[in-house]
Amino acid sequence: MNSFPAVRKILGSGFSFELTEALFLRLLGLIYLAAFGSFLPQVTGLIGSQGIEPAGQLLSTFRTQLGYAAFLEAPTLFWFGISDRALFWCCALGCVAGLLLGAGVLPRISALLCWILYLSITTVGQPFTGFQWDALLLEAGFLALFAGARWLPRAYRFLLFRLMFESGAVKLLSHDPNWRNFHALRFHFMTQPLPNPIAYYAYRAPTWLLDPMTASTLAIELIAPFLLFGTRLLRHIGAVLLIVLQVVILLTGNYAFFNLLALALCLWALDDRTFAPLFPVLRWSWPKLPDFGKPTIFWLRTGADTVLAVLMTLGMIQLVNMFVPRFTRLAEPILAEIAPFEIVNTYGLFAVMTTTRPEIIIEGSNDQVNWLEYS
Repeated sequence: MNSFPAVRKILGSGFSFELTEALFLRLLGLIYLAAFGSFLPQVTGLIGSQGIEPAGQLLSTFRTQLGYAAFLEAPTLFWFGISDRALFWCCALGCVAGLLLGAGVLPRISALLCWILYLSITTVGQPFTGFQWDALLLEAGFLALFAGARWLPRAYRFLLFRLMFESGAVKLLSHDPNWRNFHALRFHFMTQPLPNPIAYYAYRAPTWLLDPMTASTLAIELIAPFLLFGTRLLRHIGAVLLIVLQVVILLTGNYAFFNLLALALCLWALDDRTFAPLFPVLRWSWPKLPDFGKPTIFWLRTGADTVLAVLMTLGMIQLVNMFVPRFTRLAEPILAEIAPFEIVNTYGLFAVMTTTRPEIIIEGSNDQVNWLEYS
């Protein structure tokens, strides 16, 4: 990429996304690194041969029940061989690929390697890798394979829109009274899966503060995403609102890399003019990507934009299906075929607010009659 025309384009237009793309790819690589790195020390204990849910047994079941169709229903490199060592090296290579992507080294190859390895591990990692942040990482990671495409900013903004709007829509569609009465945050900070120390103080906040916070959460999730399709100013306002929401969630709970990835997606609501004052610092972060604008690879650019348009259309169909079930049956075979690859997903956490927090209580006894709780 010739940096001098790029500099002129960035400084002269508010609709260039070269720096945005470069920064996002860097952050995506670091998020991949965190995802693989956190699973690495646990992988053999969770899905190893002597683990809680052995991946080898899962693949054997797939092969027995589905035959050759299992290769498409469960896409993973572990069909070529499954062992504790293979699981370990999949995560280790994923860490290396994430580090390379984060450093801007061979970004397209690094992004492809990250996506294939993470798809492989999540396919055999159920139920430990079946969370929405795993699906979001795979969908965002797949879009990264089209870095440099003209429609990529639109595709990422639409992904961010679906993530946030669907998260708000499911709360209302569930008819949960705690969301409809704005009482959900009276419980959330205590009943969420992994609260952190700040959550304790948030839970004890007065209801006159928690109830407006609940209303604000719904308003941001349902309204702010539409600003992503507006003018440059509206996009920035929408990004700020979504960033504030994600930061609050990040500070009061532990959802792995989910909020970090959502924050990275918010970059696509900005543009290179936003980052232009930081250009001397950010210039090093530009990955070396092919220029899809060159006439010699016009068909490559057109093909990439076509794929992105198809993915966005499928995402829109899934979104409409939330409100109008079975909106179109024509897309169902396509959605069913691509579902195992998790490149178009639905999102929505805490559709029904949990109001109690069950805890495991460990007790001991000397006579097996009188039991005392360990504290």
